[in-house]
Amino acid sequence: MAPAQRPVVPDPKIRPTLVVRYRHRPNVPPITSAQAAIPRASWGFAGYADPQSALMSFLWASVCQSDRKTFEASLTPVQKNLYEHMITANMKVPRPHSEAETVAETFQRSSDEWQNGSYRIIDQKVISDSQVLFHVEAQLAKQKTEVYVKMTKIGNEWKYDGRQNVTTTGQP
Repeated sequence: MAPAQRPVVPDPKIRPTLVVRYRHRPNVPPITSAQAAIPRASWGFAGYADPQSALMSFLWASVCQSDRKTFEASLTPVQKNLYEHMITANMKVPRPHSEAETVAETFQRSSDEWQNGSYRIIDQKVISDSQVLFHVEAQLAKQKTEVYVKMTKIGNEWKYDGRQNVTTTGQP
């Protein structure tokens, strides 16, 4: 006589964890293939409540403003640290100059690169409840480029967490 088979019952400790994990996925509006490019002239501070708003705020702070504190507020701690190292390194080339001069030059260079520019989110991928990856097309003054932009949620706010180039066309 075969032993009685017990029905498989999911462990009640596991099921709620799965439900909670997916219940808190970021509410990211879908991207339509016909999404229009967003011209620089219309950029503004949109807050950090969702990844798309945080991306807009990051671009606005890095291109349209010359305020280091506003810019750094849009970054994850890792990106802020990388930015500070970049400023320190740039203070030494091509000639030694002050941190304030280096920051001002960095903002000016960014502003010049984005003159009459725009960006468009081509696609997005929700990596986890605290990370979203955007595929972005950027039209700069002299080139068009596609990048992957990672946004990470820290506390209740989304922050810029780096990028990776996909393609670049035009003059470097």
